[in-house]
Amino acid sequence: MLEDLQLAAKVHYGFLPDDYEDDRLNIAVNLRPLYDLGGDYCSILPLGENRILISICDAVGHGVSAALFAARINTYVLTHAKAELVPCELVAGLNAYLCKRLSDTGMYATFYALLLDFESGTMTLTGAAHPPVLQLGQDQDSCKEWESITTLLGIDDPMPLLCGSERLQLNSGDHFLLYSDGLIEVEDADGQAFGTEELSNTLLAHRNLSGQELNEAILMQAEAYDAGVAQGLKQAETDLGSTLATLTLVCEQLSSIRETILKNSKNEMVELVLSLSEKIIRHSVTEQNQTIIDTVESAIHQAVKSSEFYIYLHPDDMLIIQDRTQQFISGLNGLENIVEKADPTIDRGGCKIESDNCTVDATISSQFKVFEENLRKKG
Repeated sequence: MLEDLQLAAKVHYGFLPDDYEDDRLNIAVNLRPLYDLGGDYCSILPLGENRILISICDAVGHGVSAALFAARINTYVLTHAKAELVPCELVAGLNAYLCKRLSDTGMYATFYALLLDFESGTMTLTGAAHPPVLQLGQDQDSCKEWESITTLLGIDDPMPLLCGSERLQLNSGDHFLLYSDGLIEVEDADGQAFGTEELSNTLLAHRNLSGQELNEAILMQAEAYDAGVAQGLKQAETDLGSTLATLTLVCEQLSSIRETILKNSKNEMVELVLSLSEKIIRHSVTEQNQTIIDTVESAIHQAVKSSEFYIYLHPDDMLIIQDRTQQFISGLNGLENIVEKADPTIDRGGCKIESDNCTVDATISSQFKVFEENLRKKG
């Protein structure tokens, strides 16, 4: 079933448009699906020499049904986008088609279309309950939000709100950003959504970029926000500085003791170093969630390739890792499933990975044992 879903995703997203560029504009397309298969879709359609239609839709839900619904929307746009296209007529016709053919599915979608006319030097914006398009002009210090005017498509025909469009003059250096709601709905550790305000600030901060470089910068900022980095960066820097200062002080004290008091007591010195180091390490792993994330990721990449891994963790680390299971799976080719198991005998910050062909021991105790052996050899 999982293989079928992954294959369906490849087929569905395989029809997304490539980047488009000519001497007038640069369009970059990126996809970072939250699920294997969903209802996000877009298209780029040249309509003769001087007009280009860019559209994006987001069908409700996820999975095969949402993907099929989005595909039908795209098919309608492909077959009805003519050189003399009027955006509101396209939206009204699409809504009527969905209500007539697919009303019994209980599904609906958001939609946004941009019609660029280089002969008149204008752009027409038409949205149906889709998140606002952001515009950043070359000399502007803030983003303009172009809100959707009409309602969701596929609910009622005629639409409760008549379709409306905005028409604006195109200027050299303008940036326009279309996106689905998944980008602005990512939340930080406190449950605060990324939102259009943070997205606008990100676009402003990277206005010197274009194309894929700009898209990647925006996605990286959203992913960092999702991981809590945006809010926790200053605190992390403070914590790291404090930890480094503590370690430096400990090392300086140990160096002084080694030279003056314990010159003939190497074994006692080693025991003291081990004791202090163990306290610091165990305090660190209980205070910083990133430790267990880094440990698991490193252990997964050390393991022999397999389709399924069993990860044994301390119960307090389970939720931290479960939230990132899909991220670990997508980061390793061939890995299809991860099963987390609570094991109170494993110290926090460490893990043990087992598969049908290998075992990786990344527990704190095993890592500390290697450190102890190396220290005693050097001592």
